[in-house]
Amino acid sequence: MVSPAGSWQANMYDNTNGSVQTLVQRPLQGPASTTMTIDIVVRGDTYTFYINGVQQGYAVSGQYTSGTIGLAADTGANASFKNLAVYAAP
Repeated sequence: MVSPAGSWQANMYDNTNGSVQTLVQRPLQGPASTTMTIDIVVRGDTYTFYINGVQQGYAVSGQYTSGTIGLAADTGANASFKNLAVYAAP
């Protein structure tokens, strides 16, 4: 999740009961903008997050080892996937 207040957080959602666990929350590194490119590099149980090409940090969770993609937006937000690509790590 990216906050307009200038922070980001990685959350883990339980699809069976709707509970949310925040894995990490940090301030954004670099300027926030209205259009953001978000890259997530997954290696095993480690998720490294990039916003507009700037590494923000990482989270560790073994919950979704087979992979899953989701998009969540708060009330009043405008979010979409554009040019979504999934690549196997070399």
